[in-house]
Amino acid sequence: MNDRWIHGWTGENGVTGKYSYLTASIVNREMRLPMITIPSPAGNIMPAEVLSLIDALKHVIPNIDLVLFDRGFYSKDLIVRLSSLPVPYIIFVPKREMERRELESMRYGEKKVIVHQFSFYSDNKKIRGDTKLAFLRKIFDRRTEEYLDWVFATNMEEVNLESIISQYKIRWRIETMFRVQDECRIKTKSKMIEVRYFLFAYEQLIEAIWYLFYSKEVSFKRFLIELSSVCNTLVENEERRRSPHT
Repeated sequence: MNDRWIHGWTGENGVTGKYSYLTASIVNREMRLPMITIPSPAGNIMPAEVLSLIDALKHVIPNIDLVLFDRGFYSKDLIVRLSSLPVPYIIFVPKREMERRELESMRYGEKKVIVHQFSFYSDNKKIRGDTKLAFLRKIFDRRTEEYLDWVFATNMEEVNLESIISQYKIRWRIETMFRVQDECRIKTKSKMIEVRYFLFAYEQLIEAIWYLFYSKEVSFKRFLIELSSVCNTLVENEERRRSPHT
């Protein structure tokens, strides 16, 4: 067992640690499909992991239209590293003090883009970078029927403030993918990362097969039940074939 793969957790429901995986998926209005997943150790350098995934994907998909990140990926380090690729990105920005002040100075319905310059220290060196921040104040959201504030970081040359929210919302299809995948979670007490990683990847494979070939015919739960039945039958038939008493 190597505890470096276990991330500390809150203790809620008796859970004090979790395994973490980083997944890159193809997602658009017609499709969502996981492409590559890696296990992420505790104390990981997240920006380096993200770039390794994008670099691997570029060998398969040379022209990446847009990379979408949720708020957990917003960091100066990642933004600087992304500039070395380069690929267009949109990152959902958490609303901290600076972002809240900017939004509060805007009128309801106002949208604007500013250039955000920043610096940070890494390995005793001062690193500078910049990104564009798109601020959208109290925009009506049809799904929730509420007026919401949005902040995005992006390096797109032309930032379309009328469509940036809908562009980002495509990423939510990935959240749907993981919610569905959770229905086939395979339980194990093993703390070996090889076992955990294999089972997580296998769950993704099962969900992807259902989504691509069977989602219009049966629910995922029904697919799992029928898949289990077929597998049990195959195992029983093989056991009968090998049994000396048959």
